[in-house]
Amino acid sequence: MAAASSVLLQGVERLRVALNEAKSKSSISSLQDFHIELLRLRQNWRLRKVGNTILGDLSYKTAGSRFPQAGLFEVQKAEEEGAQGEPLEELGGVQQPKPTSALRVIVPHELQGISYIQVLIQKDQDILSMANIGLLGPAPTPHDAQWQQRLEAAQNVLFCRELFSVLAREAVQLNQLAIPPLVVGNQITATLFPNILLIIGLCHGNTGKGSSTPSATPKVDHNHVLEHSLHQLLRDVHRRNSCVSLPHPATAPIGVSKKRRLAGPLACEKQALLQMNKRYKIIICLHMSSNLV
Repeated sequence: MAAASSVLLQGVERLRVALNEAKSKSSISSLQDFHIELLRLRQNWRLRKVGNTILGDLSYKTAGSRFPQAGLFEVQKAEEEGAQGEPLEELGGVQQPKPTSALRVIVPHELQGISYIQVLIQKDQDILSMANIGLLGPAPTPHDAQWQQRLEAAQNVLFCRELFSVLAREAVQLNQLAIPPLVVGNQITATLFPNILLIIGLCHGNTGKGSSTPSATPKVDHNHVLEHSLHQLLRDVHRRNSCVSLPHPATAPIGVSKKRRLAGPLACEKQALLQMNKRYKIIICLHMSSNLV
């Protein structure tokens, strides 16, 4: 009996050691995968560490944007597979967990889903033309989508919101039209001709749990020409915000004057300036000598 019990205890100890080694190897491999994917994430997105939290930035502030939306997202290490009952898939007749990412990104609720700008030209109740801008396709779900798809969709939502904000601000300041544009909620309405309206709307919809898809699914092709024009509009706004001219003092100039700076390459050369300086010195000397006499 003593020999049998010693054999069983040795077997239990070996199983315990093997189980601990397997757990340590899995934890080390998951940590390595997390750092590898974090390195890939840093190649395309801005990240910074605040305490024990890794935060990312989706905004266009580095390009000159002043939109108040923060655009921050959080990066966390994903839980172990099967810890929360991930969906299974069949491989060779055996159900196995779906391959998931080693890291998980948490996007703010207001940036989840899908957004796009819809432009309509309407006469009475008939739609003459319609185009969509910023449409990426169906929004990724929060659980089974990769982090790259989720971040691209969230940045597209932020882009559409900032673009609509710029259009709404310029529509309110527009005074050339006989009937001023009307900005109500997420829609801009402008009267082009009698009974012909230009309607620009910001559409947004979520596809996660507890949310519904957009009520009006666009059925037209993406208008790349209009999107390019609106991209250029937002780029000009960012450039004006980031490239501000230096202030000029009220009493004395700093450096080259504005006239000499505007003269450019067609101004006087160095030799011409030196000769002009010598000529002025001779004239001043003659004038001083005449005064002395």
